[in-house]
Amino acid sequence: MPTARRLDGMPLALELAAARTAVLEPAEIVQRLGGALSMLGGGTSGVTRHQTLRGTLEWSHDLLTKPEQVLLRRLSVFAGGFTLDAVVAVCADAPLQQIELLDLLAKLVDKSLVVTERRGAGTRYRQLETVRQFGQENLDHAGEAAQLAAAHCAYFLAVAESHNPERATGVVIEQPKLLDREHDNLRAALRWSCAREPETALRLAASLWRFWFVRGHAVEGARWVERALAVAPDPTRPRAAALIGLTGLDSRQGRGDRHRALGAEALAIMREIGNPDEVAMARLIETSLAWSTFDLDEAEQLAADVHTEAVEGGRPEHAAASSWLLGQCALSREDGPLAARHLNTCLSELAQSETSTPPFLPVITPSLQLVPIAGRLVPCVEETLLLGRRVGVIQAKGYVLSAIGYAARLSRDTQSAISVITDAAEHFAELGDDLARAQTLHQLGCILRDCGDHSAADEALSLARELRLGLGDRRGELLTEINIALLRAMGGEIDRGLTDARRCLSGFESAGDQVGMGATLTILGAAELISGEVRAAREMYRQAAEKVAPWRRHTGWQRLMVAELSNELGDPHRAAREIDRAGAIFDRTRCLIAGQRLAELRRRDSDDDVETALSAR
Repeated sequence: MPTARRLDGMPLALELAAARTAVLEPAEIVQRLGGALSMLGGGTSGVTRHQTLRGTLEWSHDLLTKPEQVLLRRLSVFAGGFTLDAVVAVCADAPLQQIELLDLLAKLVDKSLVVTERRGAGTRYRQLETVRQFGQENLDHAGEAAQLAAAHCAYFLAVAESHNPERATGVVIEQPKLLDREHDNLRAALRWSCAREPETALRLAASLWRFWFVRGHAVEGARWVERALAVAPDPTRPRAAALIGLTGLDSRQGRGDRHRALGAEALAIMREIGNPDEVAMARLIETSLAWSTFDLDEAEQLAADVHTEAVEGGRPEHAAASSWLLGQCALSREDGPLAARHLNTCLSELAQSETSTPPFLPVITPSLQLVPIAGRLVPCVEETLLLGRRVGVIQAKGYVLSAIGYAARLSRDTQSAISVITDAAEHFAELGDDLARAQTLHQLGCILRDCGDHSAADEALSLARELRLGLGDRRGELLTEINIALLRAMGGEIDRGLTDARRCLSGFESAGDQVGMGATLTILGAAELISGEVRAAREMYRQAAEKVAPWRRHTGWQRLMVAELSNELGDPHRAAREIDRAGAIFDRTRCLIAGQRLAELRRRDSDDDVETALSAR
């Protein structure tokens, strides 16, 4: 095997040589390889494996036709793989002609210089990294690197914008997994544009933040958005969109400290350059950010102002969005009847709106729910707070029905909640919106679990998990899994529930998802209460309070739980400290159920003080 010995047995070099057996005898291949290696200097003795491979590549390259050589070097602009459409868009420039690209690509495949990957979504191609690096050197030598990088960036900007749900009309269907296979190319486009075309970088970041948000790349995505914002400071629509996107990516990392500042800048940009509809949308986003940071008085005032102007201006869709936000504020205040009134008003206003209206309703959820565990209501973070999507009239109806279900659940009317959420799930199923359908099935499963219908709950939650897995909604998948873990614990499989929840905690930790970690800790706290481990439960709630610190209602409830459990553990001093911490949140913002629990804790604390004083006499 003289050829194998000459190539040090390296698989790629052997494959390249084998690809020539159709036109050269083995002895001829050895002879030609010897010539290639000798060009490296010193003959073949002492030649490194790297030099051997390089010589093989140069030899194989020299045997290509000129058009094949041109395409080979141009393909090196792609990172991680490419499609035929991408080749045509990026590489079809003189001296190559579009009509010959498929044939040339097939010849490079036959010669093992390009690898094919056939998947359900179609055929993709890629170069091994060594071949790609060799091609990049030749691309530089040919003076084509800048031209190809610009064409590559332009193509993948178009790809990103075509998958941007903010640009959709009608029913917004998201398939974030489709961008996974182009993630390396998108990164390459971002790197190049940040250095060469800042405005393009901003357009890319504004189009991709939702993909990063759903697919669990919040840390990386935030870095790209921040980098693009830094290099493109002018007030533009892409900048406003990127600013709002950054709030979503921040929320996935447990950050809320700059929500208001980012939203304010986006609104200022729209006031400067936007049309009235864009300004109204920016105001609605600002309202949702005020709600997310638990500035409920301000959020309600902002929403009321938008509602008044929308009614006077004959814009029922904007009125519906503001009623929606007022309903969400009422849910955060734990006032089910008030929330239901606002949300039913929203449904009426949606009925007056044109179905062709572009997406306008910011999708949000109460996130934290009060679950009956061991004779008390305990806080469990069940869902994502800011879902980062906007929808139009048709999908908005389903989300409003879902929120009415939350209101009924708050009012302890579980049968009404089950009925209306089932309607919402069926509505989304008819629309083919699996992202929203998964959310409503998740919500339905949690309510069925709380009602004790564990079989139906398992069915709904399992389907929600399956949908989220198929969509690539990584955080959603883990949120459903932690609620399945709680279902297991409530059904008597406590050890299994704890084990499954801890596995999910590791998943959130690997993604850097602070709020996801906090959500899991609330579930672990509930499971520990079921098992009777009060001290362990208290520790879970203490840790959860730290993880969800940016979301004040969430933190306040965890502090209430630590206070209650400290009393039960005979630790009144710890209880008093936690009561003060919860009071600092709930004394400023009226929340009906939390306020009642806080008042009960304070009465108990006061009674204990009186009893202590009497005992001391």
